[in-house]
Amino acid sequence: MEGQPADLTAYLEELQVRRKDSYPSKPALYPRVLPEASNNEELLRTKDALANATSELRAIGATRLFRLRDRLNRLVGRAKQQPPHPVPLHDAAVPSDTPAGLEAAILRKRIQILESKVGFEFVLTDEGSDTCSLATSLKEQWFQNFAVRQSLSSERIAPDGIRLRSTTNRHATVFFEPSARLSPLALYYFADALERAPHARFVYADSLDPLHPETGYKPDFDPLLARVWNYRGRIWVAPDREQIEFTDWPPAEVVHIPFPVEFGPTPIKTSSFATSFSKAPSISVIIPTKDQDKLLRACVESIQKFESSSVQIVVVDNGSSKPELLRYLQELSSRQEVEVVYAPMAFNFSRLNNIGAFYAKGEVLALVNDDIQFVEEEVLGRLAALAAEPNHGAVGPMLLYPSGMIQHGGMGLGYNGFSFGELLYRNISPDRAALDPKIGLNRRISAVLGACLVVEKVKYEAVGGLAEDLAVTCNDVDLCLKLRSFGYENVYAGTCRAIHHAHQTRGLMDNEEKLLSYWREAATMINRFGIDYGDPYYNPNLGFNADIGKPVKPRVQKPWLD
Repeated sequence: MEGQPADLTAYLEELQVRRKDSYPSKPALYPRVLPEASNNEELLRTKDALANATSELRAIGATRLFRLRDRLNRLVGRAKQQPPHPVPLHDAAVPSDTPAGLEAAILRKRIQILESKVGFEFVLTDEGSDTCSLATSLKEQWFQNFAVRQSLSSERIAPDGIRLRSTTNRHATVFFEPSARLSPLALYYFADALERAPHARFVYADSLDPLHPETGYKPDFDPLLARVWNYRGRIWVAPDREQIEFTDWPPAEVVHIPFPVEFGPTPIKTSSFATSFSKAPSISVIIPTKDQDKLLRACVESIQKFESSSVQIVVVDNGSSKPELLRYLQELSSRQEVEVVYAPMAFNFSRLNNIGAFYAKGEVLALVNDDIQFVEEEVLGRLAALAAEPNHGAVGPMLLYPSGMIQHGGMGLGYNGFSFGELLYRNISPDRAALDPKIGLNRRISAVLGACLVVEKVKYEAVGGLAEDLAVTCNDVDLCLKLRSFGYENVYAGTCRAIHHAHQTRGLMDNEEKLLSYWREAATMINRFGIDYGDPYYNPNLGFNADIGKPVKPRVQKPWLD
C-alpha cells in the first residue's frame, strides 16, 4: 500500500517478525490415525501438490480443480458411519490365526499385565441401589482386578460371581451409577488410562447413546464447560478415592478416554453459572470493507444500537469506488468514535486487520466482517469480557444465517479433504440445544471464525497478529493456534449470537482463482500442523464433511495396538 505512514510500516513488519513458524503442541495421550491408512501416501502426495501450486496448476482448468476437490473429499471422508470401537469377540468365537483373533490375544495379554499393576474399588453413588444390576455389568468385564463397596465408608462386598483380588501397585476408585450398562472393556480402558497418565486425578470417558450417538462423544476437559455441563457421565475414576467434582482439578490432571465405556441414553444435565466481570475493557471494532455500503451501514448501526458503552470503530476501506459507499465513509469519518483508514491494495484480509489494529485504541480488538449484524444487547461487551480473562485467547460467538440456522458453533480442526477445519453445528437449528446443550454454552474450542473474533490487543500483537501469507482463508485458525501455542485457550461463546450474511462480501468459492488460493492456504496449514492436528475439543470419533458431528471410524489408535 503506497503512502502508508512509516510507523505503520514498522508496526506491520514487527508483527510478522513476531510470528512463529513452528507451533509446539504436547503429544496426544492416544495416538491419532488417519481414517484410511492405505491412502496416506496418496493424501500426502496431493497435499504436496497443493503446497506447490503455481501457474502450472492453473493450466489444468477449473473443471479438473473441482474434480480434484471432490476426490480429496472422498479420500479422507471414505470411512462412513459404522458402530464405533467394536468390542473384540471372546477367544472361543474367534480363530486365533485371524486378525481379529490375534488382536483379541494381544488385548488379553495387555489386560493380564495391567491386572498386576492396577486395582479398582467400585463405589456406588446411590447407596440404596441393588448390587445385582452392578454384578451383571461386572461379570462381563475382561479386566477382573476389582472390589465393590456400597459407599466409601462401608466394607467390601462381593456380589455372587464377582471375583475379588487384593489391590496391587496402583489403587483407584470407580464411582458408578448403577443405571449404566458398561462395555466389557470399560475397566480395561480406565486401567490403561491410569498407566498412561500416572499424574491423573480424575478420569472420564465417552459413552454410546444408540438414539443420539453424537452426544456421548465428549471433548477433552474444559473447566469453563464443566461448570455447567455433565462431563463425567455415569462412571468415572478418582485415583485418590475422593468423590469430588473434577471442576476443582487443573486440566492437566484430568484425563479423557476417547472410547465409549458405557451404553444407554446420555445423561444430559446442565446448570446455570453466572459469571461476574469487573469493569468492561475498552473495545476497538475493526471492519474491513469494499463497496458494500448496505452491509457496512447495517453492521455499524447494529453495533451502535446494541452496545451501551462507547466502542471505537475502525473501518479499513480496501479501495472502494461506489459513490454510495464513499459518501457513507465520509459521513463516518466525521464521527468522533469512528476512524476511517484507506488501504487500496490487493485483497489481503490479514493485512487489512493488522492495519486496523495499528489504529485501534481499545484494550480489546473485535475483528468483524462488514456482513455481520448484531441483534442482541452487549454481545461485543460480553465477548470482550471473556477475551480479557488472563488465560483466554480468541473468543467468537454463535453465528447464525439470516434464516436463523447456525453457521458457526466453533470449529473442529483436522484436514478434511478441502480445508484445515470445519464449522461445527452448521445448518442446524439453535433449538437443538435441548438435545446437545454444548451448542448454547460457553466453552473452550481450538478455533473460532474470523468473521467475528474478539481478542485482547496485547495478545494479538504478542503472537504477530494475522499471518499475511494467509491472505484469504485459514488466517483465523492460524491465529487461534498461535494463541494456543502461547498458552491461551480460545472460547466459543454459545451464549452470544450475531447474524452473518455469509458470502456477501467475497462471494462463493466458485472459480479457479479462488479455489487455488484456498487450497494453497489449506496446504500451508497442513505443512505447519500436520494432516490431523488432533483437536482436543473435537472428539476423534466424530467425522468431517458430510459427517461433521457424526460418529465415524475413529481417528484414534486402539490402546492395545499402539
